[in-house]
Amino acid sequence: MRKWLLLIWLLAPVGLAAFHFGPGSALLARDLAASRLAAARTATDNGDDVEAEKQYQLALDQLPADAVSPERRNQIRLAQARVRMVKGELVEAIEDFHGILADAVADPEQATLEQETRSSLARAQYYAGWIMRLEGAAKEDWKFQTEASRQNYRLLAESALSDRDDEAGKSHRQNLEAVIRLARMDLKELQAMPLPQECQCVCKSGCVSEKVKKGKKKRSGEGQGAGEQKEGDARGKGAGTGKRPEGVGS
Repeated sequence: MRKWLLLIWLLAPVGLAAFHFGPGSALLARDLAASRLAAARTATDNGDDVEAEKQYQLALDQLPADAVSPERRNQIRLAQARVRMVKGELVEAIEDFHGILADAVADPEQATLEQETRSSLARAQYYAGWIMRLEGAAKEDWKFQTEASRQNYRLLAESALSDRDDEAGKSHRQNLEAVIRLARMDLKELQAMPLPQECQCVCKSGCVSEKVKKGKKKRSGEGQGAGEQKEGDARGKGAGTGKRPEGVGS
């Protein structure tokens, strides 16, 4: 009996080490990621978007690849991208939305996330078109954004109709009308309108038109992802107002 107790005592550190570097390490990483997500939500509630984005990134970095589902990881990426949009990184957020949308479109289990991401993308494109018009961008450049937004909202409205979701359908149709109005509005009329709150930080972070051009050059020669669109392709696009698109993910 004493021999067995001695053997167990001698092997205990080996077992603890195996747990620490195996399952224990994954559990610790998940706990750390959970604390980062909580910190990100707190920062968002406090209006500290810089800290929120930082905490979301730390959570993504600390989550083991097999610790959560692809959908859950993309939900965190979506939350981070929305924060980037609010803090003025509109072009960067659009790129993030495209990447998340491409993943969601490729996975039938992420259908709900696809709708949420497409809605956020459409809203970001709407504001990009708004700001680019004020910046004096070429018509073909700002209209690409409004057309992409229009088609995304159209797709969302059609999906809501198919799902018999009247409330969502009404919201998407209103946003669709808002995008159309923005594209048809005279520039002087647009200049007379108050700048949306979401656009104010964007204007402070640099010229959107220039960032878009740099992004196009960077992607030159590359194929388009599932979440990207060509003008006229209703499968991947998307809005405007009498009223502006409502809500962070409207």
